[in-house]
Amino acid sequence: MKKWITPLFVLFPVIAFSQDTQEPDSMYVVTECFLNDGYSLQDAITEAGNNDYDGPESVWFRQPVAVPDTPENQFRRIVNWENMAAWTAANAADGTPNESYTCANANRSFITSRQAGNNTATFNSGDATLIAVTTCFLKKGVSISNFFDFIDQNQKAREATGDSTVALVSHMVMGGNPELNTAVGVRRIGKTAEDLAESLDLRWSADLRVPVYADTPAESCQNPMLYKTYRVDR
Repeated sequence: MKKWITPLFVLFPVIAFSQDTQEPDSMYVVTECFLNDGYSLQDAITEAGNNDYDGPESVWFRQPVAVPDTPENQFRRIVNWENMAAWTAANAADGTPNESYTCANANRSFITSRQAGNNTATFNSGDATLIAVTTCFLKKGVSISNFFDFIDQNQKAREATGDSTVALVSHMVMGGNPELNTAVGVRRIGKTAEDLAESLDLRWSADLRVPVYADTPAESCQNPMLYKTYRVDR
């Protein structure tokens, strides 16, 4: 896993935006999956690690912790690719049959990912951490570039205070809900679960303001959702 996210937690004054956004660091394919009867998530992680699945940079299983209306047996499979060409070259469209879980392969979402700020993290096989995810809706006339620049400067300001989490900006480019074409995802990932918890504690203790979206590129942002994320040992 190269890099990775978060909510639009801290709102800063209006910033001068650049016209061009950096190239995506990677593309990840998100699929909703469901544990079959009698199997646990650990069974699914073990089985996925044994699959002969070449090509992706990493594979992650994302278990809901605080996600509304999610069935107990549901999780998300996140497969991280260099780009769409790499996904195609691996013949990944066919999917892989599994005994312990079933995925809705016809409903995949393709999402570009860009790292904001300077924090990076290397996750070893078998690692698990916490990730907070939020969805923001862009104002009319605001580009992905505008939004990324805002989050990038926001993240660098957080890092200057000692925040060790990793921030990424994602944008759905194919599949998913067509009504979300103005939505941009912001993900904050702890290098460990404790790192993310400390970051959230600091935010909640220091800034309880209601967001003032007039000063941001977003029309609104949803409440963040929390997942426990496991790197599949491959």
